[in-house]
Amino acid sequence: MTEKEIINYVKEQLAAGHSPDEVRKALDETGWNSIEVEAAISKALPKKVRPQTAETNEDVKKAKTKRIVFISGIVLGVILLIVLVTLVAKSGVWKGVELQECGSDEACLKSALMSCSPATGLTSKGAGDNMAVSYTEVKGMKGDKCKVFVRIEDAGSVLGITVKGRSMDCEIPTSLLKETGTISVSNVDKIKDYCEGTLVEFAEQVVNTVQPQ
Repeated sequence: MTEKEIINYVKEQLAAGHSPDEVRKALDETGWNSIEVEAAISKALPKKVRPQTAETNEDVKKAKTKRIVFISGIVLGVILLIVLVTLVAKSGVWKGVELQECGSDEACLKSALMSCSPATGLTSKGAGDNMAVSYTEVKGMKGDKCKVFVRIEDAGSVLGITVKGRSMDCEIPTSLLKETGTISVSNVDKIKDYCEGTLVEFAEQVVNTVQPQ
């Protein structure tokens, strides 16, 4: 067969439903040069169609299988995560970390402080013009220390120093919390090494002013 004849032969075989591999094998068995066979198949096929060998078909199958396994893994992981979150929510495991709002209940706030459970509350000291109201937020544990934020919400001036609006951030060992029983300006000498802020500075100014020289 001439080149044109072999190309026509390949087209006929492909049109009859034979695969490029089958046509290639038939031509190889008749003694045709493999280079000429490949050239004829390439010319006989539509330009946008590439001949697929058994090897490329196998690669495609493997790629599809990998995609299916990957997608299935993602779907399974999402389902397991949803189930886990649902079970934990129903069991109430997260209830212990909910923020407790104690308001003006000082006993509630002190209990939260002693256990370092997240809570907020207001405490007041003194009466009349000498009353001071402070806001306390127990933020929870950090290592072996309890994180606490204190801010003076309302108070007059002391020794000409404005107190209202002053605050401090503390990280206090739980053992010290149990010893002091509270966090306030009155025990700043015990907690100052674990706190920082304008409220600590104020307390130290007061202590230094009232102490005899």
